[in-house]
Amino acid sequence: DEVFCLAVCLLASLPAQTLKAPSALAAASATRSEVRLAWTANDPAATGYIIERKPLGGSFGVVSIAPTASFTDRTVER
Repeated sequence: DEVFCLAVCLLASLPAQTLKAPSALAAASATRSEVRLAWTANDPAATGYIIERKPLGGSFGVVSIAPTASFTDRTVER
C-alpha cells in the first residue's frame, strides 16, 4: 500500500496578496483507485486550486487544477 499526502493550494488572478486558505479538507475513499476531496473555499478571489500528491518517500507533484472546492483523484495506487 502506498501512503500519500494531499495538498490544496490557491490560485488567484490578482497580484501577490494574502488569500484566505481553504479549510475543512476532507478525503474519502471512493474506490480502490479513487479518492474524493472536498474543502471549504474561504476566499472569493481564488480562481482555482492546485491539487498535489506526495507518495511516501517521494516529492510533491501536481495531480490536477480544480476550479471548484472539490476534486476526485482517479489516479491513486494502493
